[in-house]
Amino acid sequence: MGCCESSGRPQFGRMPRLEYGEKNMPILRGTDLHRAEECCLEGDQCAMQALFEAAAERYREALASRSTFVPAMLGLRTLIRWKPTCGKESEFVHYTRRAKTAAEEDRVQCAQWYAEGTRLGSAFHQFHLGYCYEVGIGVVADKVKAVELYSLSAASANPGAQTYLGFCYDNGNGVEQDKSQAVEWYKKAASGGHAGAQANLGVCFDNGEGVKEDKHEALTWYRKAAEAGHAGAMTNLAICYLIGEAVPEDKKKAVEWYIKAAMLGYADAQAYLAVCYEHGQGVQMDKERSEKWYVKAAEQGHEGARKVLASMGKPYVPPLPPQ
Repeated sequence: MGCCESSGRPQFGRMPRLEYGEKNMPILRGTDLHRAEECCLEGDQCAMQALFEAAAERYREALASRSTFVPAMLGLRTLIRWKPTCGKESEFVHYTRRAKTAAEEDRVQCAQWYAEGTRLGSAFHQFHLGYCYEVGIGVVADKVKAVELYSLSAASANPGAQTYLGFCYDNGNGVEQDKSQAVEWYKKAASGGHAGAQANLGVCFDNGEGVKEDKHEALTWYRKAAEAGHAGAMTNLAICYLIGEAVPEDKKKAVEWYIKAAMLGYADAQAYLAVCYEHGQGVQMDKERSEKWYVKAAEQGHEGARKVLASMGKPYVPPLPPQ
């Protein structure tokens, strides 16, 4: 399904399964996010800038005290990249280098801590050690071992482990692919309130994978995950409102959900929001703001957004990586 029926723009796809990585880290949370959304809707750039700068200052304070050092460093680096006026380019390069170094130093130690907790039977540590084995953090990557650890933790009703185990069955990571088994684990985690599982379960119902297709059930799970702050689910919920799938068509509400997800840095939402501004779907047409959102999405590697910018004669040129 696409964002616009007749624009000729690339039709960006539905959200993929749960993804790992820094790009899903929210840079504004709670009331700050709500206020930022309002500022964005009202076009109050000064107030929005103040919110971002306040968030950046909190990251800097955490760095100074070495409290949650690596997450704070990554958060500040992400924030500076997303909103360059919150820090100089040299500061972004500086924290990029330090984040890589700090992460390397911490990886082996983290894996050892998780292994010790696993030996003591901690479901929390089993889950995190499983993730270390899945992606190779401080240990040699071993997806089969990861599934074993996820299974141990999931048996103790750890919703994170249940979600990641579902993801492994969904994609055949370390275990034979089994969509039905994936759905079962997603359901367990979703019932426990895990937003990622709720979002993925919505995708399964949406596409009829491992379960009978049910657009209304998909909508239910997208909404639960979106209300819990999951940017991918927000984007899919927006698509439902935009095209009137399992819910009355409401382009204005679609734009509101796109903005929420875009403010969390979700590239697909940024690209969809750009299309809406470009064609006046649910919002007043604004070519300048449309281009800015295309650029934001392109900065995160969104190929559809990059193609649109190229078609405008304004191809996106990625910055040189830090030396």
